Amino acid sequence: MAPEVTLSLPYNEQADVFSLGTVIWELLSRKTIGAAVLSGATGDLSRVAELYAHRVARGFRPPLPLSWPEEVRTLVTECWDARPAVRPRAGEVGKRLQALLTKGTFAEFDAVREKEEDEAVWAAMAEAKSARERGVVAEIAGCLGCCSVM
Repeated sequence: MAPEVTLSLPYNEQADVFSLGTVIWELLSRKTIGAAVLSGATGDLSRVAELYAHRVARGFRPPLPLSWPEEVRTLVTECWDARPAVRPRAGEVGKRLQALLTKGTFAEFDAVREKEEDEAVWAAMAEAKSARERGVVAEIAGCLGCCSVM
């Protein structure tokens, strides 16, 4: 939620641009802010969400991975600016996203992410094989059962 909305200040369509920055972050990180904030939370979850919104209003933003293309990091950062008048207009965000798509930035980004994910799978498989060789039953979060074929 845009800081100005959380703080009950006047707001306009630029609050939606703030949210658009969040959607871009969620799509590229493959995480949702809500899941991250509420993960492990107990008690009144609406209060946890409210406290997080106030933290954002005070300037907190989720981290932007250094592995992301600079143009994407810049765009999300601009969408998340605390000052609504400084945020890009929604149409400009759309044009910039289209330019990144046309330029192949997202294809390169996906290729890097796929390589990282493949390396993580191979590392998990090697860890499971090593554990099995030591006689240890390995449990890997999100296991697909592929280790049994080694």
